[in-house]
Amino acid sequence: MTSQNGNAACVFVDRHAEGPVADKVAFIEGDRRLTYRELAHQSGKMAQLYEKHGLQREDRAVMIVLDTIEFPIIFWGSLKCGVVVIPVNTLLSTELYDAILSDCRAKALFVSVELLATAEPAIKRSEHLKSVFVIGEGEHGYHDFAS
Repeated sequence: MTSQNGNAACVFVDRHAEGPVADKVAFIEGDRRLTYRELAHQSGKMAQLYEKHGLQREDRAVMIVLDTIEFPIIFWGSLKCGVVVIPVNTLLSTELYDAILSDCRAKALFVSVELLATAEPAIKRSEHLKSVFVIGEGEHGYHDFAS
């Protein structure tokens, strides 16, 4: 991809996937590191995830995601695909998550496992959600983002 196509992910991620900064660290989370090359590759895989779950360009995806390595992967990958990504504050109430999911008609939700209990009532009431992806380990009955 070239930066001339107007996609912000190409400018901020893909153009760094090769060359002198490709193997430099782009994001750090504790002991975890993500290089520019890895970010470009992982965010590029989001198209497969969206296609598998029936999401298309201009569909909405809400992110209730803590500051983890997965955040930039989901964010930039969604932009690459043309999915409208909506990162929201992780400190909001169930009622506000409910209003956001309803108002934007989100078809996908990415949520950190630590925030699932707060988001779950809104998930169950959502009329538009097709897929919920949980970041983190544990049994929850939703799609595991890592897999």
